Amino acid sequence: MGFLHLALLGGTLLAAAPVILHLVMRQQPKLLEFPALRFIQHRRESNRRRMRLRHWLLLALRVAAIVLLAAGLARPFVRTSSAWIGDREAPVAAALVFDTSARMQYRQQNQTRLEQAQEIGEWLLRQLPDESQAAVLDSRPGPPSFQVDLAAAQQRVARLEVSGVTRGAPETIEAAVELLSRSELERKEIYLFTDLTHAAFPAESLATARKAVESLPGAAIYVIDVGATAPQDFALGPLELNAERLPINKPLRLGVELRAVGDGGERTVESYVRDATGKLQLRGRQSASVTAGGASRMEFLLSGLPPGVHQGEVRIAGADALSANDVRYFTVEVRPAQRVLIGSAPPEFEDRAVMLSEALSPTTMRENGQAPFTCDVVSTESLGDMKPELLESYAAVLLNDPRPLSAPAWQRLHAYAFGGGGIGIFVGPSADPLAEFNSDAALDLLPGKLVRQARYPEGDLYLAPNAFEHPLLAPFRLRGGSLPWIDFPVFRYWQWEIAAKNVSTLIPFSNGQPALLERIVGSGRVLALSTPVSQTQEDYERDDTRWNYGAAPLPSFVLVNEIALYLSGNADAHVNYLAGQDAVLRLPAGAKVDTALLTTPRGEQFRVNANQADRNIAIASVEYPGHFRANAGGEGASLDLGFSVNLAPGDTELARAEPEVLKSLFGESPFRLARSRDQINRELSLGRVGRELFPLLAMLVALILGIEQVLANRFYRDRAAVKESPAPRPVEAGAA
Repeated sequence: MGFLHLALLGGTLLAAAPVILHLVMRQQPKLLEFPALRFIQHRRESNRRRMRLRHWLLLALRVAAIVLLAAGLARPFVRTSSAWIGDREAPVAAALVFDTSARMQYRQQNQTRLEQAQEIGEWLLRQLPDESQAAVLDSRPGPPSFQVDLAAAQQRVARLEVSGVTRGAPETIEAAVELLSRSELERKEIYLFTDLTHAAFPAESLATARKAVESLPGAAIYVIDVGATAPQDFALGPLELNAERLPINKPLRLGVELRAVGDGGERTVESYVRDATGKLQLRGRQSASVTAGGASRMEFLLSGLPPGVHQGEVRIAGADALSANDVRYFTVEVRPAQRVLIGSAPPEFEDRAVMLSEALSPTTMRENGQAPFTCDVVSTESLGDMKPELLESYAAVLLNDPRPLSAPAWQRLHAYAFGGGGIGIFVGPSADPLAEFNSDAALDLLPGKLVRQARYPEGDLYLAPNAFEHPLLAPFRLRGGSLPWIDFPVFRYWQWEIAAKNVSTLIPFSNGQPALLERIVGSGRVLALSTPVSQTQEDYERDDTRWNYGAAPLPSFVLVNEIALYLSGNADAHVNYLAGQDAVLRLPAGAKVDTALLTTPRGEQFRVNANQADRNIAIASVEYPGHFRANAGGEGASLDLGFSVNLAPGDTELARAEPEVLKSLFGESPFRLARSRDQINRELSLGRVGRELFPLLAMLVALILGIEQVLANRFYRDRAAVKESPAPRPVEAGAA
């Protein structure tokens, strides 16, 4: 226990006043020597002892009232935590922890959550005692440190801004504890400014942060909740693209969810693409009604994009409380037609490859210069004699129902794949005899051995993809379960004996057997489909040779195109990132640049170095959402690359956390939660001063004075009654 104003305890000396008055006003007894009045004298002595007891009781009450009043004015307090707080004017080591995620841009009463936190933070810094140490920490990763003085700390708070690269509140608290543990000041305080959302407290980091807090016993912890208790917002979910690199004339398909937080309603979503001058051009508009807490899926189809880098965005029309989740950015590369080599079995290899080449490069599109591929057809027997540099000029090599190849041909294809090329093999009836097809040279490239043909003459077998995480299957992911795979039966396929490493099944049949296999070979990849995708019309007319409906649009068109795009490297393009990730831009073939000028979404420009050995430009930990562009070579630039950055989904989630999350974070360490400045001021008094006893003492003083008044009135009334009663006439000593 202690006192805020110890000097006022001197007022307890006034307790001597009632004692002095009591002694001064005490009546002196008179001597009575008349023997006949001994009985009356005995009664008088009894009354006097009773009156003396009453006077002592009144004296005790009056002294107690004065002592308690003086003690109350001195403002006594008791400790409220595991350690004594001490003098409220003693300097403290304080760490102010601010959540600077994009959620803090939520606007309420014309003020963002971060602006409210800054306002309270600057006020709190002014409340710190002189000579205090103050550190201002935000959600950005990095080592913390104390500011030079309190004025510098206030400037640091005023300069806070939201960031796309953030850590959770537990990690920041852990850093604050580590910093405070190095301070020599006895009193330590932690202030956490948070919107108290679920995303701010990752469950995986709560345990380590709790151990850190418990390692700093006696620290005063204050949680300042600046979040909206009932947020109302519309948001866009993550953007889904069917591809990040497209062949010419292939439309871009964008999928996105419109979500409602709080009350639902109707909103309009628009898609834009930047033109050559950088201005946004509207390409699509859709409206949807979303229920409270629900979501509505939308899809935009952007076609007619010419070759080059294209950047755009999908946004909610109008404004709401949180603008950070109203827009999603995207970048896509459109490539000109790429060369694909089709190897087909002799002697009629060109006729046998017609259906495959038409699926990749339709005649009408090829004549209009809009075909995504340029196909060259050769006999599989010529592959062994093809020069490596000629083979490497093709973006992909497809083997159409090949017969057993010669060892040099398999070796040439293996070298092509090992160097980064893509090979697709559509296995059909020509894979005979098996012993020759399963040669040692072939097994260096194939995913395994062909074992036997499996037949399903009733047509109850079909391709059944069950996972869409692989880049090749991304377009099917956007379509969901709308593709009628069951309508395209497979009557015959090859069974594999998987013998190689790095082999995975991308698409199974409906019976669970592998349909499309992938094998990683060096820097390249090999895809093998267990059934052919193109046969001659004569083959289809003979029932005993029918393998599938390869002439139908599916799978010979959609699936074959996606296989060719994947093998030609289109699926490798990665030009859309989340904030905090490292961006890597691939240099196009023939580009010879040492540096490039990178333009950020804020309009800042700086030089970045190109890595000629890895043929890329790396930008570490991109922070801000928006569009980035890298150029070199001036006008008519020899290099024009770009990428887009979006916030991680959790950075804008507004769902409130349960109160138990703070107990999980701080464990047994006491903490105080406040929302308003009055609550903060009161909690500060409790934390630095302790629990004051003045209200209790004031009540006790009032109670004692009341009891004293009642007793005094009663005692003096009894005394007055005694005085008014007839008293025996005093007898003078020596009378007759």
